[in-house]
Amino acid sequence: MSTVAIGASKAAGTAAGKALSSRSGRVQFAGREERRQVYYNYSRSAMRLFTEVDILRSYGPARLWALRQTQRGRFTPLLADLFNARNELITVCNPQPGWACIQLEWHLEVAVGRFWLDGYYDRDIWRETNDMLALYLMTVRHDLVNVPRLWQIWRPEWWKLRAQSRRTEKKQRKKVEERMRVEKERKEETHRRREAESNA
Repeated sequence: MSTVAIGASKAAGTAAGKALSSRSGRVQFAGREERRQVYYNYSRSAMRLFTEVDILRSYGPARLWALRQTQRGRFTPLLADLFNARNELITVCNPQPGWACIQLEWHLEVAVGRFWLDGYYDRDIWRETNDMLALYLMTVRHDLVNVPRLWQIWRPEWWKLRAQSRRTEKKQRKKVEERMRVEKERKEETHRRREAESNA
């Protein structure tokens, strides 16, 4: 994980958890409409990355190789836009959407890096990235729509749905953590192998 992503993960546990504080010192989360706009901005930035990769995949190998040599920073503005949207999101959102945002961003960074810098379209990591996008959208939808009103507090069905959603999210979280651990080990192994080859 990059330094940017690590910093974002830490921020998600603080800024997203505490949200915005009022002048009186009480913790306040942003309003629903503000969060809706922020969630939309982040998903739009993510979709720009997906779209750019899909367009480039339609090019022939020779043209794609030439572009990689002359436009190494092609994805830099798109990633910068994603990071800015993430920074905005974690300052106003609730904790769970912040966590889903960080997981999606990490997968996007890995997938784009392999595709553009390493020249390899990893179908498995892109499949996982699509799963993270679906999880992100499900999480923000739950945050925006499934918020109990005062007259819903005593509805058993709402609490049942909420419990099911939390269990699903917990399972997804374990899967993501395992994928991140495997990816970290893979990078460390690659680094050790390259060092051994250079010293041979």
